Amino acid sequence: MRNPGIDHLFAPLTRGPAFQSLAGRLASPGSRRMRLSGLTSTAKALHAALLHQETGQPQVVVVEGVKEAEALTQALRSFAEIVGIKRTPLLLPSLDVLPGQGMSPHAEILSTRAIAFNRLSTGDAGIVVLPLAAMLERLRAPDYYKQ
Repeated sequence: MRNPGIDHLFAPLTRGPAFQSLAGRLASPGSRRMRLSGLTSTAKALHAALLHQETGQPQVVVVEGVKEAEALTQALRSFAEIVGIKRTPLLLPSLDVLPGQGMSPHAEILSTRAIAFNRLSTGDAGIVVLPLAAMLERLRAPDYYKQ
């Protein structure tokens, strides 16, 4: 259940022409790549949550590194709960070892990635945050992750 006080608090953001233009571009067919710059991490998290709430469109948010991805994911989860988004934002971490190092990635990273890939492959992901390194990794076809 959404809190009317929260809606009233964020109304100046969501009813402004810049936000409405951005939401309209996200909801329209075609290229939906956008760059959100010049905002603090917290402001990016708030805008991403509000845009997801407004449009219902899935989002992939790419950040520079692992620490930024973790911090943004935590802020996104808080804002998602506040504004009433049902699907918890996901973190898709990059592997902590390079291919050919002869080492296995940390089990927690593998578990987090498996959950994220499963939810992505089944269409159950709302907002996914990943560091640039995770975006550059080679992946399998979506059916592989539905297991």
